Amino acid sequence: MQYFDIKKSLPVFCSLLITACSGGGGGNNPSQYPKEVRPVVTEQAKTAKEVILPTPSIGSEQSSQNVIAKDAFNVSEKTHQHSKPEKIAKDINWTGSAVSSIGSTWWQHKPNNIPVFTLILNENQIYSDEKNFTLEQKHIDLTKNNILDEKYFHFTLLDSGIYYGNYLSSYDQMNAESNYVFAFDKDREYTGKDITANYYGNEGFKYSVKLGNTYLSQVGDVHLIYREGKVSGEIFGQNNVKHFSFMNSNKIDPNSIVIVPEEAHRYLSRNDKMFLEMHFINGENGEKYKYIVGSGKTDKYYGALFATKQENQ
Repeated sequence: MQYFDIKKSLPVFCSLLITACSGGGGGNNPSQYPKEVRPVVTEQAKTAKEVILPTPSIGSEQSSQNVIAKDAFNVSEKTHQHSKPEKIAKDINWTGSAVSSIGSTWWQHKPNNIPVFTLILNENQIYSDEKNFTLEQKHIDLTKNNILDEKYFHFTLLDSGIYYGNYLSSYDQMNAESNYVFAFDKDREYTGKDITANYYGNEGFKYSVKLGNTYLSQVGDVHLIYREGKVSGEIFGQNNVKHFSFMNSNKIDPNSIVIVPEEAHRYLSRNDKMFLEMHFINGENGEKYKYIVGSGKTDKYYGALFATKQENQ
């Protein structure tokens, strides 16, 4: 006669019971429908995010990839000493360039109607894949004051026919980056090739270097020499360290030159050359090629240059 041995069967019974409770069937079983897990923004990340919205710094080279230091575009008092421009003519043919991480575009905005952005932090951000900020466009007027220097932009009107500057924007609303701009009266452009002059620009080269997924803003002092169209000179960074040298391109053309990083540059090598397309602008009183502006871009950095002809050569 067979009988039920509960001691031997109990483990099997318990195993079947657990399987029945945790297995298929139960429509209320949550394990069948796993929820999406989204990273939550920590308080530390929220604090760090405010640093991502930069007003870049004067030559400060910071190691953090997400930090653009504080005052990179605050041009010194020496550069600010411009006389107030004469009244801007309404019929000026404005032309120029704006360069960013995605390339260069034409810039034809009049100085009394320059588009810039305010970056507004997303204070209600919960998940890390949500936008860090939104962009609010506005227009500024340089003709009332020849210098406008605010948190998200800096512009200088040199005279009635030329201005330059930079502003912050974003293509993904996650990381901010700088755009470098210049514009001038097309009728005042000097197109000859016989350039002989010394140019200087205090923090006249403004550029951004790619570090990981973001860009670090930098500035340098420009010392540029032309002799019958041939170019030489240097760009100096913080503590008067030489960061770039100027050289001609394959053909001697004053409008197409090359900058070559020096070994002392922290982020670039000598192979990271960049071509600059240059423009010479006459002064409003007829001074030949008084100003020089230009811009360029590579995969590793982009920027714009401005300098003024020195009287004592």
